[in-house]
Order: sequence, then structure tokens, then C-alpha cells
Amino acid sequence: MKRILILLIVLTEGLNGSCQFLTRSVRIAVSYPITTGDNFMNSNLLGGKGYSGIIDAEIEYDLFKAGSTAGGIDFNISILKLKESEITASGYIPGIFVQQEFSVGKMSLIPQAGAGYSRWRYKGPDLEIEDQYGNIIHIENKKASNGYNFQGSLRIASRNGRPVNWFLQFKYEFTRLEKPSGGELNSNFNRNFSILYPGAGISWQF
Repeated sequence: MKRILILLIVLTEGLNGSCQFLTRSVRIAVSYPITTGDNFMNSNLLGGKGYSGIIDAEIEYDLFKAGSTAGGIDFNISILKLKESEITASGYIPGIFVQQEFSVGKMSLIPQAGAGYSRWRYKGPDLEIEDQYGNIIHIENKKASNGYNFQGSLRIASRNGRPVNWFLQFKYEFTRLEKPSGGELNSNFNRNFSILYPGAGISWQF
């Protein structure tokens, strides 16, 4: 996290030297996914055998702004890994959001709420089986699931009058997956999960 903050400060100073102040904003954030709750993703409740976070990358774009209220679209990619295995889970999550900014001295507190679509892909090492004639057949070890999500976050941003600023972000995301296929049990444990995303990023007004 310390290295990320140093990199963000360097990028902020560099971009501020070449940007002009405009009205809309793009934000880029990098976070660490932490699974929570009683569900199939949570490594803490599964004796360390659930999914642990690797990285989450997010980009947001403001489509409108009215005073201190803004709204727009976002997209993030989350990557997690099932412990003691080679199985990874990748989430591709587009959404919409609305936010409200509150000024506190030289900082801004920006709560945000949003909703979106989730597509999760789970992939492990390919399987090899031998047919009755001795031929090796390769089978892809992967599956996918779709759903929807709701998000809430709090962003703490600097206010220095320049077009590029850094921020800290704490986000909570709840996902509800579609009904499982095959022999999986249709239960809240298999369909609902929550992820916390502490992270940091930069915003660019242009």
C-alpha cells in the first residue's frame, strides 16, 4: 500500500503540470479484495480454503454533475484465488453510481452508491483424460456465473484546486448470482457473497 501511495503522488504531480481545469472527472483506483460473510467465497469461514484477494482495478467516469452531486458509470475487474489450488475467480463488473461530495477543510468526503451487473469466471488447470482407444482428451476446467450487485463506498480525497488529485477509498459490494446449474444447491450460501475493497487512486478533472 505504501508503494501504491508513493506512485499515486508521483503521477499526481506529473499530470498536474500538463492539465487544464475542466468539469468532468475520471477516477482510477487499485484495491485489495477481501471476502466477507457466510458464503462460498469467504476464506475465513472455510478454514482458509476459500478465495483470497489478489487485486481489483476500477475506472469511473462522471456523466453529469449538479452542484456537489454527480453520477456516472464505472467498471472494475477483480481477481481472487482459491487457496491451496490453482483455481482463480475473475469478476467483470460494469455499473452506474451517484455520489455526494462534502467539503471538510482541504479534504472531501464523498459517499457513493451504485448498482451493476456481475460476470464471474472460475478457471483451473485443464484436465486430461484417456478414452477407450488410449487417446488423451483435454478438457477445459472452467465455468461462469452471472448476477447483479449493489455497492456503497466512501472516498476521502484531497482538495488542492488542481485537476489531478489522489484519494483513499473504502468500498463494500454485495453480489447476488443467478440460480446455479448442475447439482449445486440453490442456497444463499452459493448465490450471495460480499467483498470489501480498501484501496487508493487518482482523479483527473478534464
